[in-house]
Amino acid sequence: MASNTRFLQIFNKFVSNQNLKGSYAESIWKGFQLIDSHQIIQNENQILLRLKVEPSFCNYMGSIHGGALTTIVDCATTLAILNVDRNLRKSVSAELNFSFMNPATTKDQLLIRAECSKVGKSLAFTSADIFTEEGLKMVGKGQHIKAMLNQPYDA
Repeated sequence: MASNTRFLQIFNKFVSNQNLKGSYAESIWKGFQLIDSHQIIQNENQILLRLKVEPSFCNYMGSIHGGALTTIVDCATTLAILNVDRNLRKSVSAELNFSFMNPATTKDQLLIRAECSKVGKSLAFTSADIFTEEGLKMVGKGQHIKAMLNQPYDA
């Protein structure tokens, strides 16, 4: 897994960035916990995050809302890019797809396995799989293409 000292510093700096305060995804960023090792990590380009399903993430039926899941994918894949991009550039979404498989509720902790399979001059190709921690039930999977900006993160 990629949680070497360099990435751990990037992760901690990024999730504590004051620009996240009051943002739509603040509670997701602040809730992420970086996991060092786990059986579902398959290669060094993958990162693993844990996130508690909060009531504010849920729909009226008590399960995590699809918008929350896609925001989790957006946030997690951004971190996956920072794990491999030597220039630590800013990026913006170009395309995001998500397949919903099983519900998760406030009783669940999620594990998010995110990976950047390729980062180039102008695009990065990423994916994320979301599981319940207990039982490793697949909640969903996303693919995310991000446009890479020629600007470093300020974080």
